[in-house]
Amino acid sequence: MGKAIFDLGKINNTYFIENYDIVMCTIGQEEKQTILIDDHNNTCRFCGRKKHEVKFNNKSHAIPEAFGNKKVITRNECNECNQKYANIIENDLLNLTLPSRTVTRVFGKNGIPKYKDITTNNSCEYKDGKFVINDYENFSIMEDENKQIRLKFKTTKMTPLKAYKALVRIALNCLPKAYFDRFKMIEWLESDQDLGGTTEFYTKVITVFMPKINPMFNICLFIRKPNILNVPYCQMVLQVNNIFYQVIIPFIEEDLHLEKETKVIIEPFSFGVVDDDAENTIAILKLESKEKKVLTTEFVINYKEKRLSQ
Repeated sequence: MGKAIFDLGKINNTYFIENYDIVMCTIGQEEKQTILIDDHNNTCRFCGRKKHEVKFNNKSHAIPEAFGNKKVITRNECNECNQKYANIIENDLLNLTLPSRTVTRVFGKNGIPKYKDITTNNSCEYKDGKFVINDYENFSIMEDENKQIRLKFKTTKMTPLKAYKALVRIALNCLPKAYFDRFKMIEWLESDQDLGGTTEFYTKVITVFMPKINPMFNICLFIRKPNILNVPYCQMVLQVNNIFYQVIIPFIEEDLHLEKETKVIIEPFSFGVVDDDAENTIAILKLESKEKKVLTTEFVINYKEKRLSQ
């Protein structure tokens, strides 16, 4: 790629308005369920088999239910593929995001998840309207003057590249079929392959933590406008309560010219009104590694009252 510039100075929604067309979006449909269906013959997008060959009777969530997704359902994935991807890549994404889903109180399939460090006694859970932190002295830093607690989380062992592939699969699930058919990513999803010399570029995921916004679940998919050159072809923005994941979806053929561009611009996006004075945290997740790793992440929580139990 050319010189990729991830401008993390501030959220810039104008970047997307000027450079992209929206091809799928759930904003404004909070009370509605979105059913994704290519045709009424129930052909699986991922294996190509039809309903007389495989079953489609599971309720397949296009985005993991653990992310709070109750409204985006796909009829384009058979039971077998749904279970296969859950086993080979989705678990890595869930392990990666467990701390953030605990802190932002994402209500998933089994309620708000509890975080526990399997190597220590450190744990954090939201219970009866408050956060309960075990062994907090070894797990957190209290800032009483600001009424803040800084929590340092470690993931269980997970493979970053598999977590990235799980994010890409979300986009492939939600893309309109005319775009999906062009991506040709199925073999790559199921293999141990990376993306060659473009892996580092594609697997940088921008995260935006916005503590003051109304927590909700949303997804938008963007395709580059025809007359635009110096941005990636496709990006996905996924809101999981107070956290936004901005993912570049790989389409090497459409992005080949970016190798010659002197500047490839990527800027962070969010849904809704952006408060420039809010304590938003913008960062990059680097998910290029094919090796199992323990990653660390940090969150700051404001509190009104602190109680110590014996």
